[in-house]
Amino acid sequence: MASLPSRDALTSLPRWALVAYAARCARRVEPLFHKAWPEAPHHLLTAVAEAVEYAEQAAANAHSQKDLAQYHANAADAAAARADSASQAVAESGAYFAAHAAANAVGAVAYESEAVAAAYYAASDASAAISAISNWDPEVILADLELVGALAREHHWTDETPVPPGIFSLQRRRS
Repeated sequence: MASLPSRDALTSLPRWALVAYAARCARRVEPLFHKAWPEAPHHLLTAVAEAVEYAEQAAANAHSQKDLAQYHANAADAAAARADSASQAVAESGAYFAAHAAANAVGAVAYESEAVAAAYYAASDASAAISAISNWDPEVILADLELVGALAREHHWTDETPVPPGIFSLQRRRS
């Protein structure tokens, strides 16, 4: 499995850049939820996709509604729990990790005091999903952190700076 970002590296990011990083991790693996669990109920697929989208929008607007963020975090967490309990094959396929990455991305929005931990777990879950169900190089998780960090430094982002929506466009690197 890929090495994960240090908590110090995450702590150095401004608030919305941290959320953007967690959202990039979740966006990267969101399609893997369906790949790992093709029979997943539609509402669970939707919950995961909407959680990622909400985290991206919050970072792009540098604003969120805590109750709405908590709703999306809980919905994606429920999708992860359902994937984990669906069957041994689904639980081991990485569907849980893909959904849990989305839940943690929104957790970085909803629980500001726990944002660093939530971003760390979004990265960890994304790395685990990549390792379980794709041929991508899990090192993209660290590359995403380098990208977000470089942009934050270059453009002098603060905790109040909205993150440009273009940051959520992904170039998936294959191994």
